[in-house]
Amino acid sequence: MPLVALAPCGAFAPRCACALRRALHEGRTYGRLRRPLPIAGFSPFRAFRAFRGCISLPRFPSFTMSEIIVLDFDGVICDSAPENAATAWRCCCRLWPEQFSGAVPREQIERFCKELRPYMETGYQSIIQTKLLWSGAPIASITREFSSRLEELLASIGETKSSLKALFGGERDRWLSEDMGGWLDHNSFYPGAAEALCELLSRGRVVILTTKECRFVERLMERAGVDFPKEEIFGLERIKNKETTLSEMLQCGTMAFVEDRLATLERVEAVPALEGVKLVYATWGYSTPEQRAAAKANPRIFCIDNPLALKEIP
Repeated sequence: MPLVALAPCGAFAPRCACALRRALHEGRTYGRLRRPLPIAGFSPFRAFRAFRGCISLPRFPSFTMSEIIVLDFDGVICDSAPENAATAWRCCCRLWPEQFSGAVPREQIERFCKELRPYMETGYQSIIQTKLLWSGAPIASITREFSSRLEELLASIGETKSSLKALFGGERDRWLSEDMGGWLDHNSFYPGAAEALCELLSRGRVVILTTKECRFVERLMERAGVDFPKEEIFGLERIKNKETTLSEMLQCGTMAFVEDRLATLERVEAVPALEGVKLVYATWGYSTPEQRAAAKANPRIFCIDNPLALKEIP
């Protein structure tokens, strides 16, 4: 969030200037120093001007206000990885009962969230990842090589994208009908996400663009107490892919797109028609250190580190 500094004045000027001088001397300032502030001859009446000139404040790449704020859901608003892991396990129990049974082991959830989720784009893919992980497959085949091997992996288990999507959505529906509280408890909004959503909704148009089915997003919004318009939820059943949907939305006005998956932002970046879209990377989502470093090195992408920073998107 932008740092606001007040110039010291009146009887408080010497005291404020002294504290600022000491903080600069001891290296306790907020932000990054672009150049050292000279201490000798420090003037209390120039404290604010000097302080402002030495601090690098976070800024978005464009000052044009966005007419539409487009947000991914999982990994930006909601941490759904535990539910995803559990639903995938339930699907595996149906497909391969000789290998999978009972409740999902805690260590399976932990490994899925930590090792596999950053490489998954759509929920149904977690079924394949779970089977491979439980079978002892090399971790690289389930992570870095997963996207390139997806068709091969589908063929190896005799399933299609459509069949696994239907199975995954249906298993979520069954879980909800049997144990709504349990399903909801496996999902949680990131701290500050609901507050940021409500603030953005009060200012203009906000869209959810996700590979999760709309009905599940609606249920989780209700649970979080966010009155989000259903017509602005573009889920799995309403989209072909995110870049195509963004291209259609762009006809309605300028926009910013917030996503926690670097590969998705890079696909959007590669579309010439979407050159004017502000690309924002949510570093708290499902990503690896390497992916976060690559995002920060990309001049087209602006990184934010806290859900509350969503309120500052211009």
